Parts: sequence; structure tokens; C-alpha cells
Amino acid sequence: MNVNYDNTELIAEVKQDIQEFGGEMKVYAVYSVFPEVDQPFITDYIHAEKPERDEYMTDDEYSRLIEMFNKQLATLDKTKHELMTLDRLLRALEEQNNLL
Repeated sequence: MNVNYDNTELIAEVKQDIQEFGGEMKVYAVYSVFPEVDQPFITDYIHAEKPERDEYMTDDEYSRLIEMFNKQLATLDKTKHELMTLDRLLRALEEQNNLL
């Protein structure tokens, strides 16, 4: 049975992050399982590297950014995920796109 999951937007987001942060940036690929095929597919990702403070950020802005980062990492406890680089994630998403 074919599963139709359009990950075009996710691929575009990864490409944008590669331009901004570089392909070697570490991320957690987040998997979901479609009951129709009982196979995990990447449906999201979370940055794995702690954000660096921008020289233009206030203390409050940076604190909020770190808080958001920590909350996102905490969600990994409830998911199947894998640590990889943005370059590897892009390849995995493109391969996955050909399977679906």
C-alpha cells in the first residue's frame, strides 16, 4: 500500500538551515510511523546544538531561546529519533521522498 506524505516543505526547511548553519550542524531526525505501512518515516527535526548567543540579543531573548531549545529536546523522550547532520537529514528525506 502506498503512503502519500509530502515532505517538500520539510526538505525546503532543511535546505534553508543548511545555508544558514552549514551541513555539518547536528540535528535530531524525528520519526513517525504510518499504520498503513508499519515503517518509520522522518516527519520533523530538532536542532541538537545549543543555540549561541547573538551579539544583538538581549538577556531575555537569549533566555527564551534556550528555554525553547530545552523544551524541544524534552519532547524527544516521547519519540523515535536519530542524531545526524543536516546534510545526512537532507539525503534521508530525499530518499524517503522517492519511497512514498
